[in-house]
Parts: sequence; C-alpha cells; structure tokens
Amino acid sequence: MNRAFYRFLYLTFDLLTAALAWFLVFVYRKVQLEGQSLEMVFDDYKFYIGVIGIPIAWVCLYAIYGLYHNIIKKSRLKELSELLLLCVIGVIMIFFGLILDDYIATYTAYYQTIGLLFLLQFSLTATARFIISTSIHHKITSGVIGFNTLIVGSNAQAARLLSEIENAKEKEGYIFKGFVTVNGESSPELEQKLPKLGNYHDLPEIINSNHIEEVIIAIEKGENDK
Repeated sequence: MNRAFYRFLYLTFDLLTAALAWFLVFVYRKVQLEGQSLEMVFDDYKFYIGVIGIPIAWVCLYAIYGLYHNIIKKSRLKELSELLLLCVIGVIMIFFGLILDDYIATYTAYYQTIGLLFLLQFSLTATARFIISTSIHHKITSGVIGFNTLIVGSNAQAARLLSEIENAKEKEGYIFKGFVTVNGESSPELEQKLPKLGNYHDLPEIINSNHIEEVIIAIEKGENDK
C-alpha cells in the first residue's frame, strides 16, 4: 500500500480546508463586521498572508500531534476527537496571535469571529478527513488495497489463524506473502496456502526483501520461549 500517497492526500486537503475556513472568516469579518467591500478585502495584504500562512500553521500543528502517523488503520472516531482538540488549541492560538490585536467595535464581534473560525475549521477539515478515511476503509474491507503480511509460526495455530482471517466476512487488509518457522517444522495445510520464507532468525532480511508491513505472531504454546 502506498501510504505516502494517502498521507499526501490528507495533507493537501488539510491545507485546502484550512485556507477556505480562513478565507470565509476573513471575508465575514471585513464585510459583515467592519463594513468593507470585497475589493478592499482582496486589496489587503493580510488576506493573502493569512490564506497561505494559516493553513501551513495548521498542518504543522497536526504533524506535531501525529495526525499523519498511522493514517491507514486509525479509528475514525478517535481521529475526530483528536481533530476537535487540535481545533480548539489552534483557534485559541490564532485568536491571541492574530485576531485579538485587530480593531473591532464590540466584544461580540470577537466571539462571532472565533466561533465561526472554530466551526468552519473543524467541520470542513473533519468532513474532508472522514471522506478520505471512509474511502480507505472501504477499499481495505473490499480487498482493493491491503498490507503485505508475514506470519511468524508454522503449525496448527498459524494455519487456524490464517483460515479465520481468510474466512472473515470483513477483510482486514492482510495480503499474506508467506510464513516463517520457529522450530523448523511446518503444517502441510499452511504450506499448501503460503510459501515458507525461512526461519524466524532471518526476520529482518525477510521483512525487508518482501516489503512486509504487518507481522502476525501465531506460535504454539511450546514456542513461547522463542
């Protein structure tokens, strides 16, 4: 699976949604709250600095927190909760760093601005991310994309686990490339389904040469000391 592509996809839409959120907030402030025309808005250099700089700042915040790590198997509910927290932190930082020093006639305008910024930033980003993550999840469960997987174990436990995974109603994205033995022996049932790639002592080389992304340990009770 090309994780770099999906990471790039997330990053691109994070930039776009953050730019759109700031664009709408800036126009709202200048037109609705300050009575300026759209021509004056687009003549303001702060508008362009914000549309470019603010999205980059958001992406940096997401990256520091780790939103671009483990993007394939992350829970969508957990991702929304993390995004909600980051939007609260980011909006507060923007408010004190950029908005608070601006001239606004009433304090109500401050609340309207920060409320609108939070609403747009969270809703736009969450919607884009949910669409992407749902698409990835559907492709995994339907078997369109998956992860090169290696089984550590070669006896009845490994064969039984492989059968359970293959017969599961919902796919988990495992693309089995083979198995490695622990004690040198292997189940004939397992050998019929997967190639034997070697012994567990050779795991680093086997993982690298076969581009393994997931490893499933399925050893017998007597092999636990290994």
